[in-house]
Amino acid sequence: MTFMDRIVADSLFLWDAAANESFLEKMGKGTLDRERFLDYIVQDSLYLRDYIKAFAMGIVKSRTLKEMQVFYSVLGFVEDSENATRLSYLADGGLDDAAVESVAQKPACRAYTSFLLDTASREEIPEILMAVMPCMLGYYYVFDALVRKYPGVLEGYFGPLVRDYTAPGYRASCDAWTAYCNEVCEGLDGARQEKLRAIFRTASFHELCFWQMADGKPGDGKEYREALGYSGDGADAGSEGPFSKEGGKGPNALVRSRVPLVHCITNYVTVNDVANALLACGGSPIMADDIDEVADITAISNALVLNIGTLNRRTIASMLKAGKTANEKGIPVVLDPVGAGASALRNEAVASLLESVRFTAIRGNLSEIAYIAGKNASARGVDSREQDGGNDPDAVAKYVAEKYGCVAAITGAVDRISDGRRVARVANGVAEMGKVTGTGCMLSGLIGAYVGACEDKFEGVVAAVASMGIAGELAWEEARGRGTGSLHGGIHDALSRIDDTLLAARGRISYD
Repeated sequence: MTFMDRIVADSLFLWDAAANESFLEKMGKGTLDRERFLDYIVQDSLYLRDYIKAFAMGIVKSRTLKEMQVFYSVLGFVEDSENATRLSYLADGGLDDAAVESVAQKPACRAYTSFLLDTASREEIPEILMAVMPCMLGYYYVFDALVRKYPGVLEGYFGPLVRDYTAPGYRASCDAWTAYCNEVCEGLDGARQEKLRAIFRTASFHELCFWQMADGKPGDGKEYREALGYSGDGADAGSEGPFSKEGGKGPNALVRSRVPLVHCITNYVTVNDVANALLACGGSPIMADDIDEVADITAISNALVLNIGTLNRRTIASMLKAGKTANEKGIPVVLDPVGAGASALRNEAVASLLESVRFTAIRGNLSEIAYIAGKNASARGVDSREQDGGNDPDAVAKYVAEKYGCVAAITGAVDRISDGRRVARVANGVAEMGKVTGTGCMLSGLIGAYVGACEDKFEGVVAAVASMGIAGELAWEEARGRGTGSLHGGIHDALSRIDDTLLAARGRISYD
């Protein structure tokens, strides 16, 4: 199978769901209300403007003339056949493009276009392709299925639209774009391809929601959320995203309203960064590591974070005492096993902590979590090693979660989070975050705040990981051209602005 064969197969159940949506069924039978159809054309016109902007960003980010020509080629179809059909239907309803401009995008449309534009603005050519392809290829898929089921649709009022997307020329264009996607993406590494898969599936989900919206439904894909692992009232369709609510609040709102006190015994390289990250997200940090007070401080806290980055015998004893106190009081405990596997002292400390303390969450890179899992792993300081790519991060996260009864989070190009039953993948973040000291430590601190505020610890960890990734993206968009020093400060700025609406709009989360 080619790259695109695999990518499409992964999302095909969403395409089939779209093809069976009531809007298309009524179109095929010729019973679709004209006003409903006109409303679809209006929303599609609004969508089209932003869709083209995503292709325009592809031109801007192209590195070769060929890439520019490929992205530019789509404009011809939009300007000619598709545009003429769209304008004709608008005219039948007494509208034109100027009138459409005054109409607001509905939530499902707005969520879709926000996803497209966010992806196009912060990502590169392969990611942009995966965001725009489900619309192009999916339209041929659903309308081809419609013609095979209701061939008479080609002769009715909706025939011009259906013919545009089932014509041999359109099929040839889809095939050409598919071949181009294979050319661009086939040779990319596994982590990058996994990220692309997540983007393609998210775009396919938005496409389904758009078809639901077209027939007057909420357009939230509610009945398909379980298959995607979503549990909230929006599932990236414009509300609080794929998270359940407590008292009507999503995870970010819970952190800000409950202001969890997070006791951190962390490393001295990043202690200030961790404290400021906690303040920015809505938590309250307290940094105390003397053995004579850690039990008292932990007892009044909402979460405890243990980070072994700058390890010594004194702090090991303090961590063990604080961890045992937290367990006695029912307080969540987070472990960041920085550099696990790199030295005998670290390995001894990790073994003692895992034996003596029950952890709510364990977060690290693949090398660190693979070491905890007992897999072959190698550490280079605090960084994951390339040779550890042979370990399956999904399997490693799930194994550690099951073994220690916790939520395990492996951070990397695509983050993996598992509670032993559910597995989430988060594709947010930028590579430049790896050039800033302390982003992992800050994330572990955030996880402490989220598990301290959220009842569902798995959802809390997923929200924390996605929020940190989004903060990095927002910060890099602002810092681009100035460098990683600006990125560093920008992460704290962005964390202070992230809410559940932004998490839903920019979160790139998929589930197994």
